Amino acid sequence: MIKRSSVLAPLAGLAVAAFMLWPATGLAGPGDGLQAGNLVVHPRLSLTGEYDTNVFRRTTAETGVSDLPSAPILYIAPGLGIQTDDPQALDLNFDGELVWEQFFGGDNAVDAQTGLTGNAYLGAELNPNGGFSFTVENDFTHNSEEPTVSTANERNWLRNSVGGIIGIHPGDDILRIDLGYHWNINRYYFDTGLDLDKQQHVASFDMTWRFLPKTAFILESDLEVNRYESPTRGAQGSGLPNTDSMPVNVKGGLSGLISRRLSTKLLFGWEWGIYESGPDYSEPIGRAQFGFKWGDLSLDSGIGVHYERSFDDSTLGNYYGSHEVGGEVQQNFFDKAFGLRAGAKYILRDYADLDADRTGPSGPNTEPRYYIVSNANGNDIRIPFGLNDNILNINAAIMSDFADWGSLELSYNFWGNFTDDQVRAPTENVTALREFQQHVVQLKATVKY
Repeated sequence: MIKRSSVLAPLAGLAVAAFMLWPATGLAGPGDGLQAGNLVVHPRLSLTGEYDTNVFRRTTAETGVSDLPSAPILYIAPGLGIQTDDPQALDLNFDGELVWEQFFGGDNAVDAQTGLTGNAYLGAELNPNGGFSFTVENDFTHNSEEPTVSTANERNWLRNSVGGIIGIHPGDDILRIDLGYHWNINRYYFDTGLDLDKQQHVASFDMTWRFLPKTAFILESDLEVNRYESPTRGAQGSGLPNTDSMPVNVKGGLSGLISRRLSTKLLFGWEWGIYESGPDYSEPIGRAQFGFKWGDLSLDSGIGVHYERSFDDSTLGNYYGSHEVGGEVQQNFFDKAFGLRAGAKYILRDYADLDADRTGPSGPNTEPRYYIVSNANGNDIRIPFGLNDNILNINAAIMSDFADWGSLELSYNFWGNFTDDQVRAPTENVTALREFQQHVVQLKATVKY
């Protein structure tokens, strides 16, 4: 187990030292940034207070108690953004943030989730205004997630993505072609003994043809090669196999304005998931999105709805397929200095069959059948056939950009998984219900120079 603070300390020291040594002068006023040569530097600080009613995303039926671990949480997040003021030969962009998460649950397992996370992005584009450009970039993320059991152990994951993009954009960007390659390294530090470390190689081809001033034809495609570093997901050769994969997808469609008030994004295509063992898939994918703006168009007030069909690799089986439908309403006032937002989305996930042994009686009026796998302790775990998630999110927010240098946001999020599926470990007398309900209220204040 690593500590979050030990990983991010070198990054924090480098960022602070670079900023202190950089000669800079203030621009017109707070919010405009500091001028450093041809670069504009924006230091910022965010303070967020949060109350989470279900830190570990469990249910009372699973824990056997009426009160689930809840906690007030404080986030302190200094950040730094750097952009090129007038990019000609080189467009440089940096954005980094450190986040201290302080839990006040009064419970050892909750308080132990306290720690440091962060992210940093650095990109440089050569010849951004010409007909040919080249971008190199690196994106680093160190994050944590609360376990789904009450434990004092942390769950950390690291991801670093490095790559480049060749851009071909003649004729005032009417036609743009991007050829990209990225190498992603993923490291997971979980208390459950899961070994999910992997490397990804992603090659992409994207094309945009703007045949009207604000409407374009889009073609997106990528090929992803996933290689796990351990043959199984559990310790000492136990658990489900880590199956290497090669998903390929191609989709195309339209994006832009239908009229001054009505916009759309319609992308449809096909995806193939090719796996070293177990089931593959070959399925249609796509996203249909519509938006309508009302009132003063400069306020960007309106409504949007969407539907998306997608696939992704899974830690339970090779993959899952998702149907997502959602909508959002936003009303802004006073030159967008104040706004209201409300939205909801529903996600249905269907998991692929597992490449594992099966057990349980068959026939009418009998117990459902299960897959049998081993956990890190070598004990059997029963995972039901037809595993699925029914996820609902409802959200609302009050926002205020009260000055060029500051903003406030009060938000509410409800998350729930309304599945009946259970994962059981009979030998250990453990039943894990995937169902949960969680309410999160958050107040965030951000100031920047």
